[in-house]
Parts: sequence; C-alpha cells; structure tokens
Amino acid sequence: QQQQQQQQQQDDHSGSTKKRISDNLRSSNATETTEALSIAEEDELLLDTISDSSSFSSMSSLKKQPHKEKNKDNNDATTTATHENNEEDQRFFHITPHDTALLLIDMQTDFINPTQGRLCKQYSSQVHSEIEQTTHHVERLLQAARKAGLTIAQSRSHRYGATIRKDLVDAQDDAGYELAPNLRALEGEIVVDKWTFGAFASTNLEEELRKRGIRKILLGGVLTNVCVFATAVQAVDRFFRVCVVEEATGSFETRWHTQALNLLNEPQIVPGGHAHNATGLYFGEVAKLQNVLNTLEQITSSSTTPIHMDDDTENKKKN
Repeated sequence: QQQQQQQQQQDDHSGSTKKRISDNLRSSNATETTEALSIAEEDELLLDTISDSSSFSSMSSLKKQPHKEKNKDNNDATTTATHENNEEDQRFFHITPHDTALLLIDMQTDFINPTQGRLCKQYSSQVHSEIEQTTHHVERLLQAARKAGLTIAQSRSHRYGATIRKDLVDAQDDAGYELAPNLRALEGEIVVDKWTFGAFASTNLEEELRKRGIRKILLGGVLTNVCVFATAVQAVDRFFRVCVVEEATGSFETRWHTQALNLLNEPQIVPGGHAHNATGLYFGEVAKLQNVLNTLEQITSSSTTPIHMDDDTENKKKN
C-alpha cells in the first residue's frame, strides 16, 4: 500500500509538472517558436516566409550543409563565410526589424568606466583599454540597430558580485549605476533593472519583448562570462534565438571572454557519437561585429544584393 501511495505521488507530481510546463509554453508564446529547437528548420521557415529578412554568418564548428542561395526577388540577402579553421561550416542568423531585438547587458558606468566605475577602476590599464574598445563597439552596434529599426533593450544590474545593491535602484544622481552617457536609452526603448546575473530571471524583460513580437536577440554588453552568458542561457530557455556579437561583449580577462563564447557557441556533442548530425545543441551563435553591421546597414538601405562576408573575397575585391 505504501508503494502504491508513493507511485501515486510520483504520478501526480509528473502530471503537475507536465501541466506547468505546458502552461508556461502557452503563456510565453513559446509554442510559436519551437522551430528554434532546430536550426535548419527555422532557417528554411524564415527564408520561405519572411520577405524583408537579412542574415549574416556566424562562427561554429558544427557541420552543416551550405545553405541554398535564394532568388534575389525574395529580398533575402544571405551572407556567406567559412569557419576560421577553413572548414566549409556555415551557420546563418536571420534578422528582421519586426522580430529581432538588440539586447545590451549592464553597460553601466560602474562596469565600464576606468575612473568612475566602482568595479572597473579596480583593474589594470590594459583591462581599461580593452573595456573602452568594447564600449566603442557597442556604441557602433547600437547606432546601427536603431537605424535598422530593431527593438532596443538594455539591462542595469544592482547585483555586484555576491552583493545586491538595492540602494542603487532609482537612486538619484548615481552616475555609477546609470547607463554610460553615449548608451542611454531613448524614449520607448526597454530598460530593466535586475538583481540576478541573467536579465530575464528577475525582470519583466520577456514580457516586454513578447509584446513587441520579438523572437530573436542580438546580444552584447558586459561581462561576457557573467551576465551576458547568463542572459544568453536564460533567453534560450525561453525559446528565443540568440546571437552574441563577439567584439561588442567584454570581460575583465580575455581568457574568460573567450571561454564564455566557446561555451555558448560550440556544439555540445561528441564527434562521431550518437548526436553526430544533431543541430541546436548549444546556447547561441557568435558573429563578428562587422558582419552584423554590414547586415544592419543592408536592412537600413533595403538592399537586396547578397553580401559575401568572406574576408579573403572582400580583400580581393578591394585590390
């Protein structure tokens, strides 16, 4: 009898868990984006149904067949590139103004200003130089995304390591907590204040993005190995497609930055194993800033000419 009771409890728990998952999927509109679980399927869906999309290639070691080139009349511009190890591995991340957001993480004075930042000023001049370069790249990305008509969202964090600084939320004249002057949000753009590393867990960010029809996220900000990484994982768990813009993210240590990008982008499979041909077993794509900027400019100018992003090809054209 005791075993039967235990089994009944397990069945009840399983049933309630399935119902909760089902309810969560319905409430978050995730059933509309389940194609995100299969990269190939979603790429075909987007290319076949969206007339104003553009795409850029991203870096991945995952084997994938080269994408079929679409007719120019479809207004689909496809970027192509080879992987840095010269393998013909290609991935594509398609963006359209109506379903793609630029999400910038914690570009606050405290984290990126070498003289005024509570955290940044603790590091070396070399780190300061690298963070300043990251900030410059984020500024360029933000300007291009605004011109292209993407939804813009930013987070501010009052999570400082193990400390939650509630005193900084809505603090008057606290320049450290505020977004950097050149990155301040414009009217109508999303800004959320978080106390978790990821930007979704402690805010209404998902709700705000869903209201705007967002399905895909270009991700930048700091720190790559902490809040950017956590946000990417949380976004994928909510069925958003994610692409991290490599040079528009930064850390206080280059090694941490690189390791975080590798964990996000490299397929979580064993070569030759049962998942040899699997797709989607990762948290997000990683793309070069210039590839993204070129594609955003293409959207802005409504060009229909395919862009070839292979560096060698571009150099040959210039010469």
